[in-house]
Amino acid sequence: MNHWATSIILSEAQGYVIYFAFIFIVFLFFAKRTNLYTDHRKEFWQSVLFTVGFSLVSSFILVQITTLIKKNEKAKLLGYAPTFSATFQMLGHESINFKTKNDDKKYLELIEIQKIWLSNNNFINDIYTMKLDDEGNNRFLVDSETDYDKNGIYEGESESRTLIGEVYEKKLPELDQAYQGIPSFTEEPYTDKWGTWVSAFVPLYDKAQKQIGVLGVDYFASEYISIRNLYLYLGMFTSIFIYSVMTLLFYYFLIAQHSLKAKEQFTAKIGHELRTPLNGIIGIVEVLKMNFSNQDKKVSDYYDMILSSANSLLSIVNEILDFAKLKSGKFKLQEKINNFHKIIEEVSNLFEVLCNKKNISWKLNISKDVPREFKFDEVKLKQVLLNLLSNALKFTTHGGISMSIELEKDLSKENSLKIIVEDTGIGMNQETVSSLFTPYYQGRLNNHKLNELGTGLGLCICQDLVHLMKGRLLVSSEVNKGSRFEIIMPINVKLENPVEGIFLTSMATSKLKRRAIVVEDVEINQIVLKNFLKKLNFEVDIFSSPLLALSHLQKNDDSNNYGLIFVDFNMPELSGIEFIKKLDLGVKSKIILCSAEEFNPEDVQNFMASGVSEILPKPIKMKELESLISKYDIENPENLEFSENPKKMNQLKSHVR
Repeated sequence: MNHWATSIILSEAQGYVIYFAFIFIVFLFFAKRTNLYTDHRKEFWQSVLFTVGFSLVSSFILVQITTLIKKNEKAKLLGYAPTFSATFQMLGHESINFKTKNDDKKYLELIEIQKIWLSNNNFINDIYTMKLDDEGNNRFLVDSETDYDKNGIYEGESESRTLIGEVYEKKLPELDQAYQGIPSFTEEPYTDKWGTWVSAFVPLYDKAQKQIGVLGVDYFASEYISIRNLYLYLGMFTSIFIYSVMTLLFYYFLIAQHSLKAKEQFTAKIGHELRTPLNGIIGIVEVLKMNFSNQDKKVSDYYDMILSSANSLLSIVNEILDFAKLKSGKFKLQEKINNFHKIIEEVSNLFEVLCNKKNISWKLNISKDVPREFKFDEVKLKQVLLNLLSNALKFTTHGGISMSIELEKDLSKENSLKIIVEDTGIGMNQETVSSLFTPYYQGRLNNHKLNELGTGLGLCICQDLVHLMKGRLLVSSEVNKGSRFEIIMPINVKLENPVEGIFLTSMATSKLKRRAIVVEDVEINQIVLKNFLKKLNFEVDIFSSPLLALSHLQKNDDSNNYGLIFVDFNMPELSGIEFIKKLDLGVKSKIILCSAEEFNPEDVQNFMASGVSEILPKPIKMKELESLISKYDIENPENLEFSENPKKMNQLKSHVR
């Protein structure tokens, strides 16, 4: 992390203020969205007490953890300085004084020792010794060249060797303490001509144990403070996530006690409102990782942890919303002719890698008579398979996992497809098996939580989806021997004039300009999309008002100067579709509709008729944006650097459930 980071790191007090503010914003957000104060006064005050209690308890825990971390970091930093001081004492540092020549053998030996220490301890940025002269001035003795930027080259005045006798003019109380024989540490950062630091100062002795000076060890303030506070902020972030999920579940069950219509309205509304801030969280963390993670591997790992947590929360939200839709009876499969073998190959490739990482075997057997193509819902069948295989992987530590697929032919009835997922994991007893498809069931076996890190809805959703496919989901298991899940579903393999469905990919016929306009009313979403597009070498114009954007495009006749137009679906002044309909029909730009909502095929068809080229689902992710843009012929395509070979994909199709 560089010095720039110092300016963005908050103090602990500021951090806690923001933490409390976030929790109460979440509370007020849900209270307002559900009319909690006006319709449910008792539950409102219960929620206030819970919010206050949660904030106080979580803050106390965070303070205790952060205090311990700070003590450990300080102890680690202070531990280096006495070791270096004692080593210099043994090596005869006492022979160095202000009259020592720059080519003195002992002086050059100590300089080389400093260089070795700095190269072997990347956590340290500088080591030096100082001494007071007869007039009380603090002067340097041994201070080697220092490679601050770790590029292997000593360059510039700041990285050059400090001459013997150079005066250090910075006045520090901790430095005065060290001259009085007291080891000290600068709790607050200070700045000199070399940079911004926190430092440890310890007395420097001769062989007769008489103090002859001070040894200092410097650390970049940005690195020290970031390590000190990073755990605090991650803890706050995690607490906000936990509180948000608990609040979501509380309000979900509160509203679900009322009419079915109220529950359906709540589910649809809360789905959009939760995905919108999650889009901001995931997007901003991806932007930070994209710009700053290469400077510190530890910080990069923390970014991955935050992204993993955010994606887990998004998965939980999606499971709850899927379950609500299924139980409301309004869930519909989107069936069309798909390549079944291709989907199985994708799933197999993924789990072959995951099984190899866990040192267990993976087997796939597909009967030769299983047709390559037939009519089914690709997204939902894949969801079922991934869920069953993920559970098998989670609870299998030895042996392996297998998936077998065969066709059961019946001349008098429809043919059936049988998919068998087997594992050699911990297995389940009959009591657990009998409750396995119960909503929110959290069974345990041998200290293993069977729905670990989940809602307890995954298998229930799988069963409901298989039933929608007019199939059956069967399970058998034995403790310590493994489990077997069977999907049996009817298929019609007599295909006549197969169609590709209504989803069409809009392909450009001429090169599009490397300019984009973003019409989005939420600031954090603007920041995410702007950073992603700039990373892909696009010029970006942002408008928070669709009316202002429309005025700009019409006034300047500027529509065709933009290669891509990104439009949010939900905006207060005009909806995304209303905005698109008001655009000039002759516009050559590709219009990308961004939304956290899910659309049925009829809606998608209407959007395309209005001029939409693609639907980009929220949360927006860099790889998905790269893949979408790669489908179009953009000016100067050699400037684009994709993180992987982009595959043409149908975003409209992947967004429909």
